[in-house]
Amino acid sequence: MTKYMVANWKMNGSLETAHDFCQTFTRLFHAHQTDNTIVIFPPHPYLSFTNGALSGTDISLGAQDCSGASEGAFTGETSATMLADVGCSYVIIGHSERRQQHQESNTFLSDKIKCALEANLRPIFCIGESEQDFETGKTQEVLKTQLQVLNDFKGNDKLILAYEPVWAIGTGKVARLDDIENTCAFLKKELFDVYQLSSPILYGGSVKADNAKDILSLQSIGGVLVGGASLKPDEFWKISTAIVIPKKPQTSSFSPKL
Repeated sequence: MTKYMVANWKMNGSLETAHDFCQTFTRLFHAHQTDNTIVIFPPHPYLSFTNGALSGTDISLGAQDCSGASEGAFTGETSATMLADVGCSYVIIGHSERRQQHQESNTFLSDKIKCALEANLRPIFCIGESEQDFETGKTQEVLKTQLQVLNDFKGNDKLILAYEPVWAIGTGKVARLDDIENTCAFLKKELFDVYQLSSPILYGGSVKADNAKDILSLQSIGGVLVGGASLKPDEFWKISTAIVIPKKPQTSSFSPKL
């Protein structure tokens, strides 16, 4: 079963670094292909360039956010249809940095998911607890509240969930494997029982080449959402192939004449 390998560049890089990344990463991809699903999320200004640089590969393009409106007088916003127009297939919604820095509410996030789905984008919906929530045993309570955004999207098989403990994002702290598995097993059951969803669950939070295999080997994990380590093409390639799913050989329909 394919694993999702998601590279969130956040607000980092330049046209030059995007070019260098794509040049190195596509070379590795062509040399050692895998059936894992790889998605690159560059900053908005580099979406079109990255889309062109990834052409000829099975690597997908995603955007780090979208507007909760389809069009109109929303200066500085980018609609989901615009993102699809420049080649995006995925969009991240509800990342903890957006929740904290832009006070994005559940209603606002629901509007974004709706717009993404209408534009035929696959939303990667992010949830996660703070360190205080974790330390006081409130992880499941907090996650249940965040999941309520999905009430309007029950049974929608395009949704992907990303679990990112806020205290593990960019801090170098990594949740214990048993905590990751237990939390994601809880989320898997909650998704199925309450929302009729069998969505893949990605883990994010200081994922690196040296811990990716252990995380990806967990039963409830369907992939990883990678931040800082995804800016280095060689390291992100090691993460992307930490669990090896060989590329399926193409079968020919040619039948020789007798």
